[in-house]
Amino acid sequence: MARGSHVTRVKTTHETGAHLSGDVFEKVGVFAYLTSGADTVCTSKDTWYPIGGTFANSPLEGFTITAGPPAGIVFAGDVSTHFEIDWHASLAKGAGSSTVKVGILINNVEVASSIMTTLVTTVTLQMSGTVVAELDPDDVVTLAVQSSNDTDTISFVNYTTTIAKFFATPNA
Repeated sequence: MARGSHVTRVKTTHETGAHLSGDVFEKVGVFAYLTSGADTVCTSKDTWYPIGGTFANSPLEGFTITAGPPAGIVFAGDVSTHFEIDWHASLAKGAGSSTVKVGILINNVEVASSIMTTLVTTVTLQMSGTVVAELDPDDVVTLAVQSSNDTDTISFVNYTTTIAKFFATPNA
């Protein structure tokens, strides 16, 4: 180290007694995955449908699951919090082709920045998306799909999602 220089050590929150809003060490988040392949029937074109099938939800901390409506993952926190929601899917159709959108709904309203669109055929393909959204207490996050065709069946081979805190801010 050069003469006259110094290093300032930053104290950790443990040492200062300070804490962050939403405590960065708090366990809050979800990992969910489709336990086996499942079909989602889209009866009306350009309409959102919850992704069908049985999901394993573990860990599930600070959230609950609801059959709805709307069906989905409910934020059980007591303050609005920003979360990163990631999803990954393998999907196909039994016959023909459709333009398909997969994304996230919050309280049955699409989150535009979460939506991914592709042409789906009989060949299994992969899609993924990420969005940062502020969730209020009791908000319901729904994993959803829509098709450009009426009476369309979208087969999900795999689907995983994670919901994790995006950042925390110091208390005032």
